[in-house]
Amino acid sequence: MKVVGDCKAVVPCDGVVRLPRRGLTHRHHTLHHRSFSRSVRVKCQVLLLYCDLLVKMRLLTHNMLSSNIKGVVNGFPLRIEAEKVVEKTVEMNGEFLKKMFEKIDWKAFVDASRSMGYTELPEEADSSMLDSDEFLNRFHHALLELHLEEGALVCPETGRRFPVNKGIPNMLLHEDEV
Repeated sequence: MKVVGDCKAVVPCDGVVRLPRRGLTHRHHTLHHRSFSRSVRVKCQVLLLYCDLLVKMRLLTHNMLSSNIKGVVNGFPLRIEAEKVVEKTVEMNGEFLKKMFEKIDWKAFVDASRSMGYTELPEEADSSMLDSDEFLNRFHHALLELHLEEGALVCPETGRRFPVNKGIPNMLLHEDEV
């Protein structure tokens, strides 16, 4: 929750900014409403941009998502159907990569990177490989620089497709799936 002017804006994972005191929701990068001052609109733009950075569909995000449909026993890993993949340069942070390596499900990570067209990762990896700059560069590229811009994530059990539009996965469930 972030204070925006005299109201509080809540940005859940669906990327919609909700301003409860005004009762507005808006998916665009600018909140157009006459009662908002220019500074409040700018703060909302910054808040939405920050939200976009958090939920953009990278393989880091993918490796932590699963299907939570009622009755699904194994909703991980979600299969990626890539329509548009974008590469964006991100500054390398070796310490971050070494910490994230321990948390990544490697097989799911490799399968996901291949479905996005990146085949430079080995089938198996262990922590001793983190001493290699070449391995770290490849790991960094796949984890943080590949973005699924358009496509879908597919539940491995039910086949339910979760669309990804403009890099944002829509993981909202239908009422009968909750």
